Amino acid sequence: MNFISSHSIGRWYRTITSLLLLIVLLLGLSSTTFADEELSKELVAEYKPLLKTLLSDLKSSQEDLELLKEVGMLYFQIGNETADRCSTSKAIKIFQKILQKEPHNAEIKAYLGSAYTLKARDFPLKQILSLTPLGFIRVFYVNKGIQKMDTAVGMEDLNPFVHLVRGITSYNLPGIFGQLEKGVNDFATLTSWIENPSLNESYHDLFADESFKAVVYYYAGEAYLKTKNLENATIFFEKVLSLEQDSPFSRAAERILNKVKKKDKEISGEISGTQY
Repeated sequence: MNFISSHSIGRWYRTITSLLLLIVLLLGLSSTTFADEELSKELVAEYKPLLKTLLSDLKSSQEDLELLKEVGMLYFQIGNETADRCSTSKAIKIFQKILQKEPHNAEIKAYLGSAYTLKARDFPLKQILSLTPLGFIRVFYVNKGIQKMDTAVGMEDLNPFVHLVRGITSYNLPGIFGQLEKGVNDFATLTSWIENPSLNESYHDLFADESFKAVVYYYAGEAYLKTKNLENATIFFEKVLSLEQDSPFSRAAERILNKVKKKDKEISGEISGTQY
């Protein structure tokens, strides 16, 4: 007859308690994703008609993987900005399909990992389920997503898009997962390439593209806001405006800078949206 020792009971109790604490923190302390409510609305207004056009094109080119990638990324972006589970689910299925044919596609692997974290963020009835054993599913998807993104960066460390996807996702994850520093480091890498393209010659033209710069600088500013480093955040939001282009990111940067200049003590708390 087997008996469970008091040591084993204590170990399992501590494990379960720790996991329950993680789920409670995941429910109550996270605040991520939407940089700016108006920015999200503007981006979605651009994404939806583009997605409609690409879906129409896809009907006659179902085996076109490049077209499929664009569709998957648009579903992903819409799911990210609107917390629409259906869009995120479609993105995941498309990314999985692409990876079956291109298993070494680091960019798609990074997007899939990020999409898994969105699945956890937007889990149905999350406020209730997070306090039940089903809440562990959310933790599972976050960890699975982190692993996928890290693998993608390991596969193509010089690919700016995998750093961008992981960077944005990482600083938006709840602090309990310990990914904030990783996200900030991804943006430090990206901005260093923009400032000195010779560090990554393969993407020289991309680093000169002002639209790409605006995206990187904007999200770098957000990442520093998450660390409460208003000085560095201000530097990067001002870099967005220095590009002198009228875009959703420049308008969002200007709104945030106005708040920073007014010394709004709650600025970092306002960079939030739906909770994990």
